[in-house]
Amino acid sequence: MKKCLLPLLCFVITSTFCEAQSPILWGMTPYGGMSNNGTIFSYSTSNETEIVQHCFDDTDGAISFGSLMIANNGLLYGMCNNGGTGNAGVLFSYDMVTGIERVAHSFLDNGNDGFYPESSLIQGNNGLLYGLTQDGGNLGGGGTIFSLDIVTGAETILHSFGSTGDGRLPANSLIQANNGLLYGTAPYGGNHNSGVIFSYNISSDSEMGLYSFDNDTDGSLPESSLVQAADSLLYGTAEMGGNNDKGVIFSYNTSTGIYNKVYDFGGNNDGTYPHCTLLNASNGLLYGVTTEGGISGLGTIFNYDILTGNEAVLYNFGSDSDGASPAGSLMQASNGLLYAMTTQGGGSDGGTIISYNILNGKETVVNRFNGSTTGEFSIGATNGNLVEVNSPTSIPQISRTSNQLQISPNPSTGQFIIQLPGTQSDYPTEVYNMLGQKVEQLTLSTAQNTLNLSNQAAGMYFVYVQTDAGTVTGKVAVTK
Repeated sequence: MKKCLLPLLCFVITSTFCEAQSPILWGMTPYGGMSNNGTIFSYSTSNETEIVQHCFDDTDGAISFGSLMIANNGLLYGMCNNGGTGNAGVLFSYDMVTGIERVAHSFLDNGNDGFYPESSLIQGNNGLLYGLTQDGGNLGGGGTIFSLDIVTGAETILHSFGSTGDGRLPANSLIQANNGLLYGTAPYGGNHNSGVIFSYNISSDSEMGLYSFDNDTDGSLPESSLVQAADSLLYGTAEMGGNNDKGVIFSYNTSTGIYNKVYDFGGNNDGTYPHCTLLNASNGLLYGVTTEGGISGLGTIFNYDILTGNEAVLYNFGSDSDGASPAGSLMQASNGLLYAMTTQGGGSDGGTIISYNILNGKETVVNRFNGSTTGEFSIGATNGNLVEVNSPTSIPQISRTSNQLQISPNPSTGQFIIQLPGTQSDYPTEVYNMLGQKVEQLTLSTAQNTLNLSNQAAGMYFVYVQTDAGTVTGKVAVTK
């Protein structure tokens, strides 16, 4: 795939990538990059440096509104709303070690497949990836639920939205609750065409509309994903409706089926029109952002206490150099800080990354997007959240331009045949797991080139072979 030809990309996996003490965050922008089709980027919290890792070029995707997620094979996965074979969006993988992005599935506007995804993926407890598309399916283009098998590459449409009482046009992400069911929301459809909460049973392959919003006091247009809090209830936000018609926070009890509106946005200098997925932070409070409202009308950071029912505005976005109109969601990194991306502000109005300290209430702009060199957002764009990736901390430093080993079969249950380059007699070889721990050290040869990882746990492993010409690298997936 076409890569961004920027100096920022020409790096070796050094302490910036493998910083053990400070988290590395990964995210996407819908615009900017060399072709203005969006970017994948990493952000180092230790030195507040953003690195553009990949620029989408339309053939491999364009305009991503969702988040990245890391699967159990060590790869990042995400979706683009446009681009690909049918220009209807793609599902892609990204290898953080090699810097290679691959299209895992091109959505097709063919009356059956889903297309134009605006959401993020999750990995179910069965190992499959699950996601939503906002359009497509075989019921008039109401969108779909689909799965992707990351081993075989097979994409399967599981449900088409659009039947009577069902939701339509889902633009968020699924969650898997503690009862094993997948839950989500759709902003349209239902009994009042104001949105629904739905579930999907991966065992019985059945979808069920659970609650229809009424476009009145209980909220409407639920575009956020759900989160399961410590009380086992699902919580979410609806962008419209409520007593002030400026959005609500709601809960849903998966055991009793009871929906409860717990907060109305829009009073006094409160935030309005929440588009976010709530974050269940380490202190037990739910945190979120609103795209509008607050003192300057440019959005807020707020929290909600599930024990007392109290909502509090914590920060008002507003100044030129500050972020504005956050349309994504907060995440909490391992350093305790909350991070989010805003769609505006930052000086060039390309959006920002901000941090928020829940202990002292300090908000800080830590990165400003400005276009082709760093990616950017735009007015009206939606964005996902950042994801923390615990990068391997002690894997040898390898340039991204290193040659790649040919290994087969891959994946396997543990036995791998490595095609060794050159004609030297001995090839010192080391194998590391995703935590950067060395799990094997051996010497291979062209006569004995079998790597046995049968005694290792299922997962992704990194293979490093020393040759006369330098280090050659590869990855293997062990399945059980």
